[in-house]
Amino acid sequence: MMMRCHPVMRALALATCLATMSSIAWAESTTPELAASADGRFIAKVTEQPNTLVVMDARLSVLKVLPLLDKNGKATSRVAAMHDAPTRKSFIVALRDVPEVWEVSYDPTAEDIAVGMVHDFQYKEGAFIPGYLNPRRTYLSEPLHSFSFTPNFSELIGTTGQTGKRVLVNLDVRRKIADLD
Repeated sequence: MMMRCHPVMRALALATCLATMSSIAWAESTTPELAASADGRFIAKVTEQPNTLVVMDARLSVLKVLPLLDKNGKATSRVAAMHDAPTRKSFIVALRDVPEVWEVSYDPTAEDIAVGMVHDFQYKEGAFIPGYLNPRRTYLSEPLHSFSFTPNFSELIGTTGQTGKRVLVNLDVRRKIADLD
């Protein structure tokens, strides 16, 4: 007789299993390799060869593979920090080697993401990609080493890797809004 378990518990069990496998496979690595959504329906996994972010459902079916590349598609990066932002239904990813923070929404109704120049958002005059499982990029002057969220998840407080300065980044306007040091 097969026992049923709550989807969150199942996802946590899978995440624990994956984390154990990852720690064995990449014992030397210091990157955060795994994040699970608060509802247990989605898992994000970082791979290093090649540098990608893999988004899976709770059954470990791959939904999307995102190469960790800068906006021009030329420079590759490792991940410095990755966390779930449950109220935003997104994984927030700080890239270690490229000065960008990504918000990858796992909400199928996420707003489209503008790519390049946009003449009018209301009439969608410009190029757009779906917001679901695609990175919404925040460009910074230097990469973040780590971060934590404000209580409502609209902003993150990050520490830069090179200088150790703390910065406040607003995820809605997608830019740094203050230096905290």
